Amino acid sequence: MNRTQSILGFSQKKLINKALSGVALGAMMSTVSAVYAQESDSDESFQFEEIVVTGSNIRGASVVGGAVLTIGKEELEKSGRATVADYLRELPSNLAGGVGMSDEGMSGQDTGAEGANLSGGQGVNLRGLGALSTLVLVNGRRLAASGQFGDFVDVSSIPSAAIERVEVLQDGASAIYGSDAVGGVVNFILKRQLDAPVSTARIGTATEGGGTELMLSHIHGLNWDTGHAVIGAEYYTRGNVAATDRDRYASGSDFSAVGGVNWPDYTLHIGEAANIFQGGVGSIASPVGATVPQGTNASLTNADLIPATGGIGNTYNVYDRRDLLPDVERKSIFASFDQDLAEGVTLFGDLRYSERESKYELGYSTLVTHQLTSSSPFYINDIDPSLAAANGNIAFGKVITDRPETRDSSSKHLSGQIGLKVDLFSDWQAEAIYSYAKEDQFRHTEQMKNASGSADWMACALGSTSTVCDGYDITPYNPFSTDALTDAQLEEYYGTEDLEFDSKVSQVSLKADGSLFSLPAGDVKLAVGVDYRVETMGGYLVFDTLSVAGSEGPYDETQRKAYSAFAEAFIPVTEMLDVSIAGRYEEFSGTGDYNTFDPKVGVDFRPVEGLKLTGSWGTSFHAPPMRFENDSPQPLPGGNAAFLLPASRFGPCDSDLLTFNGVVGTPGTAGEQCSFSVIINSGGAGPGVLQPESAETWTVGFDFEPVAVPGLKFSASYFNIKVDDRIQRIQSSQLNDILAEYFATGGGGPFASALNVNPSVATAQAIIDNPKFLGTFGPPVANTAADVAMIVNATQINIASLKEQGFDFAITYDFMVDDIDVGLFAYGTYLTKYALQAAPGLAFEDRLGKYDPANGSPVKLRSKQGVSLAKGPFDGRVTVNYTDSYECDLCYVPDATGAPVITSTPLKIDSWVTVDLDMSWDLSDFGGMADGTRLNFQVTNLFNSEAPFLDGGTGADDALPTAYDAANHTIIGRTVALTFTKTW
Repeated sequence: MNRTQSILGFSQKKLINKALSGVALGAMMSTVSAVYAQESDSDESFQFEEIVVTGSNIRGASVVGGAVLTIGKEELEKSGRATVADYLRELPSNLAGGVGMSDEGMSGQDTGAEGANLSGGQGVNLRGLGALSTLVLVNGRRLAASGQFGDFVDVSSIPSAAIERVEVLQDGASAIYGSDAVGGVVNFILKRQLDAPVSTARIGTATEGGGTELMLSHIHGLNWDTGHAVIGAEYYTRGNVAATDRDRYASGSDFSAVGGVNWPDYTLHIGEAANIFQGGVGSIASPVGATVPQGTNASLTNADLIPATGGIGNTYNVYDRRDLLPDVERKSIFASFDQDLAEGVTLFGDLRYSERESKYELGYSTLVTHQLTSSSPFYINDIDPSLAAANGNIAFGKVITDRPETRDSSSKHLSGQIGLKVDLFSDWQAEAIYSYAKEDQFRHTEQMKNASGSADWMACALGSTSTVCDGYDITPYNPFSTDALTDAQLEEYYGTEDLEFDSKVSQVSLKADGSLFSLPAGDVKLAVGVDYRVETMGGYLVFDTLSVAGSEGPYDETQRKAYSAFAEAFIPVTEMLDVSIAGRYEEFSGTGDYNTFDPKVGVDFRPVEGLKLTGSWGTSFHAPPMRFENDSPQPLPGGNAAFLLPASRFGPCDSDLLTFNGVVGTPGTAGEQCSFSVIINSGGAGPGVLQPESAETWTVGFDFEPVAVPGLKFSASYFNIKVDDRIQRIQSSQLNDILAEYFATGGGGPFASALNVNPSVATAQAIIDNPKFLGTFGPPVANTAADVAMIVNATQINIASLKEQGFDFAITYDFMVDDIDVGLFAYGTYLTKYALQAAPGLAFEDRLGKYDPANGSPVKLRSKQGVSLAKGPFDGRVTVNYTDSYECDLCYVPDATGAPVITSTPLKIDSWVTVDLDMSWDLSDFGGMADGTRLNFQVTNLFNSEAPFLDGGTGADDALPTAYDAANHTIIGRTVALTFTKTW
């Protein structure tokens, strides 16, 4: 058993399987539980009371100066979304969709399962400030960080059956909670008391294919005179959705029929039958000189080659065997209890464990930067000199369709808390809580060795005479054959990568709260406390995909400690005016040493009955994720690494901003794109370099319930946020857009300061000599320090600022029409400003309503509105989801010749409207086993509205074009589901 198996293959699986077996026995157990609950149901039995709300540490106090959006279990059930993570994706204030929520396979290194989000988790991104700036809690306690960088919290591990409600505070709250509460707080409140057991079964599917879902859950409640407990289990599975099952990708990446680019003509010069590139240098965009015929082609001659027309050659559907959504299976168990130990002393706790496994198909491996040498038995001896490099090597492009690249990931989540409440004197109460959370993430990848173009195995199989090939019996690979590889060849040419990251957080909190003294309008209340937490994260990698011999090694463990003290006061100044004042001091040590103090003031004013005016001001922050502060050498790209690309980054050949290398394109020639040698220097900034992001927020709003119109409620609030020292880095999915803007603006753009253009030889050589330098990815030409024309510092830096303003609104009106209960509702978020300052001293650039692959694409308006009807055992609801239109000034369009160019004028991306339907039928009137039974039929995207098209383009070494904005839209299409709920 290897190290990874020993760590992640532990015996919880047996525990989970046993627990889920209990779901099948739920019906028999329910009768016993119901009888027990009845026997202990009396006025003297323990009744749980939830008296602390999100946004305040004071019992019995509501949030002053703002409001908490409460999403109840019924709302979650009626939404048609199978998981709470999918529900939150549609929340209007969760701008730009969160992290990892993309069903777009072409996600960036920080968001996709191919990159740092190694287990495919889902996060929350309130206000579009980034998942880093949204604090996620369960029962008021922090969870362990997810992803390779620990830069978000995975909410997809939380079982729906365990949730009583979700409370969302859409305001900065570091004065209450400390780090990360910049855009707001999402607090999952789990069930703590249940009068009757509940069993649920749900089945669903996407009508265009794939995505079949099954969810089973059972939850028990036990109540006795001095306490109560809840236990439950949930099982969820969903089938994959293949990209080619959707019309947008069924025929490949030729988007010319919908106004986009025919990408295979420009960045997909590879096929199952190989292309031979002109001049001996290859990338997916290199001009093709000739193609090879179908067949074994063990002894090709130049005469056998087929001249290519227009430099394009063979191509293929780049989305074949590529999933939009993976196959997922999740198993969860959970429990909670509250027990009176003595009068005024209560012990409480909860425990959760979830295990999720995902299986991705991520398309076929491609070879585009390798060269066949004259030492190979498959070399074409009489090759035309125009088709070979100066040294005679043959550059080719080929897709290997024998086996798709796959990634199987898993996430094991364990968290819980134990606490004690003690009544002190008067109404004062002390509380001590210890909580622990752990996230074990694992990803197993199977892919062709060295498919990315680095040296060793595949180079050896192609005839390299490098000394690294000595002593290895590597079967020569024939890139010109279209015959299927044998099983032995597949086992030899394909390797594996096993990556794990473990994240932990331990937290101890002590708090006391109660009344200080009385004013005419009520009691002045105070809460004070201290908090201490330790966060740890580290990883380990075993791989044989980038070297002949294979390798393994650790990602350095990082640890951070945070100490804090906090206080909060509630002051009822008059019958009409309430004021709250809060402050928190937090000090960090470990990966970086810094401290903050964050105050907050809130005001509620009730001038007349039914009207409340609110306002708040405060500061908030989030500390840099620990992995952002670690710059130690790591085994693979995507973390702390540097590598050189000699032929896959381009600029206009007639630009004089830097020196082009002539590998692709002719320098000085107008209308051509030329390659240049670039070092990508990525990863963490290093200990003590980063500082926390800081924010100032203020809000004003009102809640209005007119006495003259019972059932009508209207609320609105204006928010204003300024974030400084934003931590950003260039992601792989952004780089081509950044370079295009750099050249188009004559050396500008939001990330210009991260581009070291025409660096000194010494600067480039220092990176090459660093242990984190991995080598050259691409052809072994123009790859010395003297050749480097640009260094892209894709490291974390405190560089940006953001200004955001807007309104949240909500309207509900409940009334009766004869015996029909009618409900009208509308709520949403309307932005008036979203401006970014790329670096200190630069002007703020308005990015509201602009497609932005780097920061997401906040649109002006996202809203939900609809109507509900209920009569007797029937009720139904229709919800209309609206995403506003916006513009794309970084989209591609074909020019007069069909070549891709960035649009000269912004393109309008249409608004998107989808309709959801929920119909419910209470079957209790039938009596017997039907008593307590409810049937729900749900349809999301009822009319199968297609996501707006945009052509976000592709990179010179990335054949996957972006065909829609996954931050705001989805192409999964209509889904239907049937849910059966039985309350015993």
